[in-house]
Amino acid sequence: MHTKIKYVLLTLLIICFGTSQAQRYYLLDNKPATDWMTEAYPIGNGRIGAMIFAGVNQEHIQFNENSLWTGDEQETGAYQAFGDLFVRFDSDVNKSFTAYSRKLNLDKGLHEIAYQQDGQQINRRYFASQPDQVMVFEYANSKKGKLNAQIALQDAHGQAVQVEDGHLWFQGTLDNGMRYAAQVRVQVVGGSLSKTTDEKGQAVLNVKSADRIVLLLSAATDYANTRATKWKSAEEPMKVNERYLQQAEKYGVNKLLARHVADYTALFNRVELDLDHSQLDAKQTTKALLEAYKKQPIPALEALVYQYGRYLLISSSRKGGLPANLQGL
Repeated sequence: MHTKIKYVLLTLLIICFGTSQAQRYYLLDNKPATDWMTEAYPIGNGRIGAMIFAGVNQEHIQFNENSLWTGDEQETGAYQAFGDLFVRFDSDVNKSFTAYSRKLNLDKGLHEIAYQQDGQQINRRYFASQPDQVMVFEYANSKKGKLNAQIALQDAHGQAVQVEDGHLWFQGTLDNGMRYAAQVRVQVVGGSLSKTTDEKGQAVLNVKSADRIVLLLSAATDYANTRATKWKSAEEPMKVNERYLQQAEKYGVNKLLARHVADYTALFNRVELDLDHSQLDAKQTTKALLEAYKKQPIPALEALVYQYGRYLLISSSRKGGLPANLQGL
């Protein structure tokens, strides 16, 4: 497993450029990601972030928080991966899917998935909210009562996961004394939620016959950006997560998204670089686009890469937090 979320600028498998005013810049793939470095798409709010694989039968989300590291004032340390979230859907792995689209909308800071399987339209949305300090993952199905899934959380440092009342969480302490914790709250519309164990005997949550599933994720450490307290916060990481999640639960997905988009676009929309958007086909994949670029320069692609770099910086660091580094966040 990689130990850090990295935002890789030029090695994503599929990139596409949108020409409409509603979606000027976006990355697009026509299949799920299988490689963390070159294919998974990143989201982030400057403090927490994730790499989204967007698998059809199993969703894998690797997440991180920007203060989790193994060093201290005297020793050089390394940033650490925080954990992984898995959503395993109750569907036939051999059943084909069509019209798959995996899009990272740079204009809104919104990751969207859509595909069709077994006569159903499946849609997913992912975003990392800076105003509300949570990551939001939404899964919806066109046929009511057809969403069945198993939700599992995993600590990258081996602590056991606890499950209770629709929540999954873990907490631990690194060798340098840094405390950390992550929590996922599961909201189910039109179905049931129960605690069970998976084939490895680990505690998980089961969703049955749902119309929609919403996951809210928060991760935190006891780091504080002040030497007066020896870089330690008085608030426990679990309490930080509970505070953020309780507030986020009051809003609902659409309001959380609206608050996120308003915050994000206030930064992203500061700059517009127009290098003839009409050069690009909105359905063209990056493989084809990069191959074409080898034969003839495409300035509009260069504009997209520039804006993607701005998206990554906005996602990696915000005012008052830690600076972005070569590993992203």
